[in-house]
Amino acid sequence: MRPRQAIAPRLMTKAEAASYCGMSPGVFERTCPVIPVRFSERMVLFDVAKIDGWIDSLQQPKNRANRSVDDWIDNMEVR
Repeated sequence: MRPRQAIAPRLMTKAEAASYCGMSPGVFERTCPVIPVRFSERMVLFDVAKIDGWIDSLQQPKNRANRSVDDWIDNMEVR
């Protein structure tokens, strides 16, 4: 009989998602812009793929397409 392969969950609770990101649930809630999937009032889960996308976006150099509003305003003030 072959051993079972573990399947990584696609969705996580806030506590699991925070731990996945290496932060406390409070910091995760204040920092992470990912909107959770709401199945019901009590069942709110975060998509790992969207969390990964958010983290990946933090590591990319800023360019015109992904500059924040604050960066845009700062650039306008310099001119």
